[in-house]
Parts: sequence; structure tokens; C-alpha cells
Amino acid sequence: MRVMGWVKDRFSEHRAYAAEVPKLWDKVRDNIGEAVSEFNEQTGPKALGFADCMANGKYCTRIHKAINNSSIEVYLDESDRSLNVSREGRRSSGKICGYRIAEDHKGAEFFVQEPHETALRAITVDEACQKALAEFIFTPFPALP
Repeated sequence: MRVMGWVKDRFSEHRAYAAEVPKLWDKVRDNIGEAVSEFNEQTGPKALGFADCMANGKYCTRIHKAINNSSIEVYLDESDRSLNVSREGRRSSGKICGYRIAEDHKGAEFFVQEPHETALRAITVDEACQKALAEFIFTPFPALP
């Protein structure tokens, strides 16, 4: 009995990540852009801004809050396969969730493991971005116009 194929599988997995992670990141950036736009519609123009940055690698976006001149970076850590947030003035990053190739191999997806669950649960890009941004943009809650 010949057991082989794990090398080929590793190459296949690497190719899948190389092809799908940029697409996943584009969805994250689009979602952040939409969140910033919605926030500014509710609070006034330029309350939040965002731009690509290289602070934490090629998959990194900085969100700036004008009211208190603070910022965070949302980024993908390719070595850890996770979505993270790095807050200005803090030494360590916060892991939001992991990402993986979906079971159907038709793209990459985010996932979490809740403390009360044993299995990993896929989450949408919207859920991942909400986990990454909500505390930053809503603390303190902005004054309503």
C-alpha cells in the first residue's frame, strides 16, 4: 500500500491561499469602506477616514477617527492566518478571527471558535469587520448631529 500525496496537497493548499487571500482582503477593504461611509453619513463628513498602509504587511488598512485623532490598523497576518487589529499606543495586536480555505474550496472564509463550541464556525466578512471595528468607532459613542 502506497501512501503519498501529502506533498502535492501542501502545494495545492499553498496555491489556494495565494489565489484566495487577496480576494478575501478586497472584501474586507470594501466592507471597511462601507462602514466608514455609513458612519460618516450618521455623524458628519470626515469623522472617520481610512487608507491602505504597510504598518502590518501588504494586507493592512488604517482607520482614523478625527474626533480624538486616534487610529487602528486592521490587517491579515499571513503567518497566523488571522484577521487582527493593532491599536495605536498598544504593544500587542488583537486577534479577531482566523481565516481558511472554505470546505468547498471555492474561496477563503473567516471563522471563529466560540468558548462554548467545539467546532469552528464560519463567519461573514461583515461579521469579521464588525468584530474588528465596532469597539473603536463606537467608543465613545459619537454625538448625534
